[in-house]
Amino acid sequence: LHYAEGFVTHKYPNWDQQVNDLLASPKKDMQDMAEQIKKALSKYPEKKDVPIWITEFNTSDHVKPYDISVRLENGLWLAQYIPEFIRNFGSRGYMMLWDVMNGGSAITNPTGGDHGYLQAEQGPYQYQERADYWVIKMLTNYWSSPGDDKDHVMVDANSGNTMLAVYGNLKPDKTLSLLVVNKDPENAYNAAISINGYVPSRDAKVWKFDKDNY
Repeated sequence: LHYAEGFVTHKYPNWDQQVNDLLASPKKDMQDMAEQIKKALSKYPEKKDVPIWITEFNTSDHVKPYDISVRLENGLWLAQYIPEFIRNFGSRGYMMLWDVMNGGSAITNPTGGDHGYLQAEQGPYQYQERADYWVIKMLTNYWSSPGDDKDHVMVDANSGNTMLAVYGNLKPDKTLSLLVVNKDPENAYNAAISINGYVPSRDAKVWKFDKDNY
């Protein structure tokens, strides 16, 4: 480890979890990972700020009651997991979702899965986008900025509702992007969101991703 230039791990953290437990897990799971990495590096203080790479990650295909990898729920998990990674590791962090095209049982089995965010199999829907694709697009194009290498700042944002995960990104142009993830499969919420470190304007552009458009 004296010669290490980075810390690399793979993460499939949700083996045998129920879907609602999965959707509630990203914050604690990433905090636990950060603590484990800090502990592993504690014997090598000169390496305490090395880059952290999750070079492969996704949900496991053993989420109960069925694999959700091509479903909206996987996107709701991913929409929390990436911001929680950023919150814990900032500019040290790099991550790569498995996979662009993987192939699986999703096109032949109603409860099947496929960890590719584009469909690999040939046919009329080859290369169709899965939920993960649309979440990544929302994060890169709207919550963040495509191709931007300037510093962004995550501001504290909270709704006080445990079913809502809230992430605020203060962009280099001083605009704020607010990501709100509703983990409740049945209910919508009106929520008052507190934001520290930013005073929002009265107007906002809104993008919505839910079961009605997926």
